[in-house]
Amino acid sequence: MTPRLTPEQLEERRAHGARATERAKAIVKPGDVLQFTRCGGVRSRATFIGWEGQWMCSTSLSDIHALHVFKLNGDWVSFADEGNPDPAVGDVRLDAKVMAFHPFFPDETDTTLLADRMVFARAPHRCAICLGDVLRGERHRARTERINEGAGRVMTFRFCRLCCEAMAASWTDEGKAITERTAIGIAASRAEVST
Repeated sequence: MTPRLTPEQLEERRAHGARATERAKAIVKPGDVLQFTRCGGVRSRATFIGWEGQWMCSTSLSDIHALHVFKLNGDWVSFADEGNPDPAVGDVRLDAKVMAFHPFFPDETDTTLLADRMVFARAPHRCAICLGDVLRGERHRARTERINEGAGRVMTFRFCRLCCEAMAASWTDEGKAITERTAIGIAASRAEVST
């Protein structure tokens, strides 16, 4: 059973929603294409036609809330207060920092990037940096590349939540956190080889 919110928490939630709505009203125009989450985390797409109070409307929906919009005309966006994202989408501000980090720089292998996005794990995976677990349901980065050398093959590299946080931090900590995560992976790899 979901715990009940205190009156103060409920008021803050309403105020947060109102702030998000005001941010969206300043930017979103009729004809814009929205991508957003619905109940249960289902992702949907609709063309915005106008407002009905706090609700964004399309031709078929009249209950899209600004807090749940994650793309506007194909670009990542968040109308939420910083540090208070939609849990079904994640923090697009943090994601932008994660996605700007090239995990294999300065590797000169001839590759073609096929996909690079933040996803939820449908099955357990292994992190390409720290060699730790990416748990089922965990939000993580998945990067798919075609290796053009030799016989050529397609590989998907996954990066756990902690390594993603270290990627995002690399822009302000001079790479300290990601270097530490990489050292964990190197130690784990050496331990596997010696056993």
